[in-house]
Amino acid sequence: MKQLLLFIFCVTISGCKKAVTPADLAYLSGYWAIEEAISPEGEKRPYFGVVEADYFELDHLTGLRKKVVPLPNGGFSVTKDAVPFLVSFSDTECMLTYTKNKHSWQEKIVALSDVKLDLEDARGVVFRYQKYIP
Repeated sequence: MKQLLLFIFCVTISGCKKAVTPADLAYLSGYWAIEEAISPEGEKRPYFGVVEADYFELDHLTGLRKKVVPLPNGGFSVTKDAVPFLVSFSDTECMLTYTKNKHSWQEKIVALSDVKLDLEDARGVVFRYQKYIP
């Protein structure tokens, strides 16, 4: 009986994900390179090499996101398009809501740390990023 309770406890603990908190948002600003995309069925699509990165800039709960291309000299070629977003929290989720040209969409921040960012789109695809340091 003790073994069964220990097993249930371990499964419960390992299955729980840490929710993203407002304090975690301090990690979002900066450059992020996509590492892989994971479908809802678990199929992984790796991205090899850094062709472009996403730049996030956050001020409180508003921010912008841009695509940038790393240059050999350590700089970036920056697109002129920036997509503004708002951050919102529910009991269990942290959402980014983008608005551009009268269209809006959301991504859920699944995980965020100083080196890792996982974003889930409306289709359930998780995009896994690594912090990019030029």
